[in-house]
Amino acid sequence: MPTLSEIDVQDLAVHIEEESKALTVFDMLLEDEIRVLGQVQAHEALAQVIAAKQAQAVRLNALFETRVALVRQWLPTQLDGNPQALLVDQPDLLGRWHRLRARIRAAQEKNQANGRLIDGYLRQNQAALEALHAARGTRRAYTSRGKTKTVHPSRDLAVG
Repeated sequence: MPTLSEIDVQDLAVHIEEESKALTVFDMLLEDEIRVLGQVQAHEALAQVIAAKQAQAVRLNALFETRVALVRQWLPTQLDGNPQALLVDQPDLLGRWHRLRARIRAAQEKNQANGRLIDGYLRQNQAALEALHAARGTRRAYTSRGKTKTVHPSRDLAVG
């Protein structure tokens, strides 16, 4: 098992801290996404949150790739960037790594829950849009200003 120099340990510690900070920003954006999803007609705000979240996800992915490269310097067969085997003699850094891993899993779960929520809203909006398209061909009982409109008695307004 290769041993880490003091400089190597410091490089990994700095990287884990940077990844942790980026994950904090990503987690805040996930919370913003949940908040905005609960607002009716907040599509501009949702678009901003999604754009910021996507940019932060790109940053997190770049940090992951950097971690993989750092770990592979000492463990060429370690393809997932997990430095645990390198940190057995570094309990503080190992603890920080474990906390980061737990936060990554929590963010993944929250992101998946947000995705399910978005999918549900998308299905509801699609159904509403289809109902509006179907109603377009029927006679309206009200104008767009809420005024009643004359309906010819020879035609049914609604069936069912």
